[in-house]
Amino acid sequence: MATIVTRAGKGSPLTNNEVDQNFINLNTAKLEGTVAIASGGTGQITQQLAINALAGATTSGQYLRGNGTNVVMSSIQAADVPTLNQNTTGSAATLATGRTIGMTGDVTWTSGSFNGSANVTGTSTLANTAVTAGSYTSANITVDSKGRITAASNGSGGGITMGKAIAAAIVFG
Repeated sequence: MATIVTRAGKGSPLTNNEVDQNFINLNTAKLEGTVAIASGGTGQITQQLAINALAGATTSGQYLRGNGTNVVMSSIQAADVPTLNQNTTGSAATLATGRTIGMTGDVTWTSGSFNGSANVTGTSTLANTAVTAGSYTSANITVDSKGRITAASNGSGGGITMGKAIAAAIVFG
């Protein structure tokens, strides 16, 4: 521990060399032990113990809060919590602006306006292909990778003819 020269009572003032040496000694000295709260310290040896000592009595659910003059232990107040969109009336809030839900592609669909207050439904429409609705005879058809008929036309036959049908009946008999 460094030695600090002082003058008790009304003695002579410190010399310049003594003041200079005191500053040197203070710069190189290490504070040892604890400093009581009454002397400007915390009276503790760790950071957490110091915080606990300075906070005073603690209760679960409280936190350090500035009251405009001092920092004190306090319970959380409603004013401490930021106000978010609290437009609720005992159930989930609705969207401020209604939206629609839609699909495009091979199926088109658009819902009614949706704001979260109720279910919505819509009617879907399957996209047309190049095929004309109707019946086809001995049809020539084209099917795409999604299983849709994309082309159809009447064929020219090519199935079993009357003569071949009689021959087949005789053979298979």
